[in-house]
Amino acid sequence: MLKAKKARSDKSWLSNFIGTGTMVMPDKDRAIFSQHDEEGGIRTYVGLRRPEEWVEGSGIEWEDEELARRVLINRYFSDCHGDIKRAIESSDELIPISLYRLPKRMKWTHRPGVTLLGDAAHLMNPLTGGGVTLAICDAFELAEALVKKTEAFRATGDLSKMINGAIKAHEGPMFERVKLEMEKSERDLNTFFSWDGADRAKNQLEIDQMIKDLGDLDFSGLVD
Repeated sequence: MLKAKKARSDKSWLSNFIGTGTMVMPDKDRAIFSQHDEEGGIRTYVGLRRPEEWVEGSGIEWEDEELARRVLINRYFSDCHGDIKRAIESSDELIPISLYRLPKRMKWTHRPGVTLLGDAAHLMNPLTGGGVTLAICDAFELAEALVKKTEAFRATGDLSKMINGAIKAHEGPMFERVKLEMEKSERDLNTFFSWDGADRAKNQLEIDQMIKDLGDLDFSGLVD
């Protein structure tokens, strides 16, 4: 990840280049994302599909950030437009990060008294932004399941049975909910790291909008 801490006057061109949304450059096994953050700065994410040990084995001196930027550009983005290279060069901070994900259909056998929430249960790439939302849903729905079991606890006084019942009630729906988001996450990852990523993203946006438009239609007048 490359981070420009503040969109200072000398970075105004980058702010204009990004616009009010997010700038994305999808390509085969590489991608760049730039967006404004909540602190008034700009974050640029340079993504490369490489083996797990690439950060340590790339030969790039990450401690020398200026040199590391030049090597990244010359080695992986030399054929890109000048503004793309400039977006990489303009960062104030460079942080190499390896991203991991769990299998999209991962499940586990129920274990009494314990379960997993958030990234521990469904780690995925951050492209869709769904990980945090799912973690919040996990916590909320498990708490809701525990509340629903309180009557049974009052009647029996069996705390272990109450907790295990709540966990079982939570895990089934959680697996199904997470599966859909992880499938979307993998689809977006394959889109952004493909030769035709721009066209595929545009088509998906059009499909999503079409589905939304259909959902907004009022068919009540057609029903007898």
